[in-house]
Amino acid sequence: MSAATCVLIIGYSFDDTHTAQYGNPGIGFDVFWHRLVLVLTGFAAALIIQVFPVPPSASRHICKSLSNALRTLSDHYALMLSYWNQPGSNVGLVSAKTSIEVDELLSSLEGSIALLRLEFSSSPFESQSLAQVNLLCQEMNWALARLLYLSVPLPVNLQDRLTHLIGIIDHRNIGDIMAVLSMAEQAFRTGNALPEILPTP
Repeated sequence: MSAATCVLIIGYSFDDTHTAQYGNPGIGFDVFWHRLVLVLTGFAAALIIQVFPVPPSASRHICKSLSNALRTLSDHYALMLSYWNQPGSNVGLVSAKTSIEVDELLSSLEGSIALLRLEFSSSPFESQSLAQVNLLCQEMNWALARLLYLSVPLPVNLQDRLTHLIGIIDHRNIGDIMAVLSMAEQAFRTGNALPEILPTP
């Protein structure tokens, strides 16, 4: 900053004495004074912007909450896969607790999403799309909890038959589902658009 100030002082002083024109800032101290005021004004503006936080936004809060819910659903799905074909585990209790927590979070967002149409926001997500995502997350949460609740007490041979019928532990399906959940989570966290083509199991 000091080097730029020195160069500007020399340059403006040269212009003032060699090429006379309207609006020259002056020589020496006059140029330094104008430059100093400009720099201090810039520092003050930057300080004000850094000190005062960004005003809270309902849209940003809802997107972050949906992103956290999708992360929890990914963990819930991974929990179900890791305890598949392992009888005698208490994963049903953990799954029920996780499902209830996610359901409480998603249910608490319904009122905020309904009021979102009254907010002026620069978010790319409007109230209707967020309500649809919230409904899809609730359905995924219920489906995961129900599947885990019903499959844990099954005998191993019936779990194997279910595995072959629906391909629940097929690595390709698992990768596609986790990829879609991760991309949706990142889209809500950053506000970036999803890719035009997504893997579908």
